[in-house]
Amino acid sequence: MMIKLKPREKRFVLIGGILLFVILSVRLYYLPFFDRMRRAQELLPQKRLELKRVIALGEDWQRLRLANRQLLESLKSKQSRIISYSLLEELATKIGIRSNLKSIRPRSQKEVEFFKEETLEISLVNVTLEQITRYLYEIEATDPTLQTSRIHLQPTRRNSELLKADFTISIFNEGED
Repeated sequence: MMIKLKPREKRFVLIGGILLFVILSVRLYYLPFFDRMRRAQELLPQKRLELKRVIALGEDWQRLRLANRQLLESLKSKQSRIISYSLLEELATKIGIRSNLKSIRPRSQKEVEFFKEETLEISLVNVTLEQITRYLYEIEATDPTLQTSRIHLQPTRRNSELLKADFTISIFNEGED
C-alpha cells in the first residue's frame, strides 16, 4: 500500500531526510574524527619526549657499540701478548717489592658473556700502603684487560705501618665463539 503524498509533503519529507542524514553524518563521522584529532594533539608533546628519549638511547647504543668494538679490537691485539706471572713479577721489581712477593696463584676461569675471565691471587708481605697502591696502579695502567677485583689488607704484628696484602686480579680475554 502506497501513500500518495502531495508535492509539499514530499519536499518536507525530503528536507527531513536530508536533515536527518546530515545530523547522523555529523554525529557518527565528524564528531569522532574531531575528538580523535583533539586527543592526538594532546598526545603530541608526550610523543615528542618519547622520540627524544629513543634518539638518546640510539646514540647511547651507538656509543656503547663503538666502545665494545674498540675493546674487542684491544683484546685481539693483546691476545698475542700473553699476560703471565713474569709481567706481574716485572712490575713488582719495578716498584721495588719483588722480594715481598709471596705468591701468585691462578684461581679460576669462567665465561662472562663474550669474555673469558681468568683470576690470579697475589700475596704480598711487609709492604707499605704506598707500595701496594703503586703496584696496583701499574698493573691496571699496563693493560686495560687487567682489573683488580678484591683487596684484603692486614697490618703485620711487628710493625703496624707494614701490611700483608692479598688481592685478586681479573684478566679478561675474548671468549670462545
